[in-house]
Amino acid sequence: MVETMNLKETSLLVILSLGLVLITNCRTFQASSSKGVLDITYRINPTPGAEPSGQTAIWLEDHQGRYLRTVFVSNWLSFGGYKRDGVCPDWSSVADWGRANEREFDAVTMATPTVGRHTLNVRCDKHNLVPGTYRYCVQAHTVERKNVLYRGEITIGGEPQEDEALPIIQSESEEASILTGVRARFHYP
Repeated sequence: MVETMNLKETSLLVILSLGLVLITNCRTFQASSSKGVLDITYRINPTPGAEPSGQTAIWLEDHQGRYLRTVFVSNWLSFGGYKRDGVCPDWSSVADWGRANEREFDAVTMATPTVGRHTLNVRCDKHNLVPGTYRYCVQAHTVERKNVLYRGEITIGGEPQEDEALPIIQSESEEASILTGVRARFHYP
């Protein structure tokens, strides 16, 4: 014998189905990439008595400090310099760059920065950055085993905002001046 659903059961089934569709669509919307831009600005300064190598890596971590992705790495560092002990060691230890695929490699490898001010424009949709809070990290190598690491935090999505990063690791106090003015700005184009 086939039972038919009464109007109450049919209505409940329709409501539950619509609720499931709405929840699924809301989660899809929340997980979609931001349409904004993350600008990371920094200055590489001259080093008295030495020419800085300029080897630089910029990467993002989640709000708990777990590595997510590299958004910039200088040419020499990308093409094997990451294997050299003491050159941007914090980035080298988390990025596992030897396993980077060609698409990732090509997307973030750029010319080695020279002395001066630089701005990296990260299109959030291109890098699949969903709205949320991120740590941005900038590490520069000077000479030998001397590196400077800056870390800041910025929220992507919502209102535009800015952040100034702070130095985390300094090989020697005078080396901290090699990298200054590390800032991030999230905005809409």
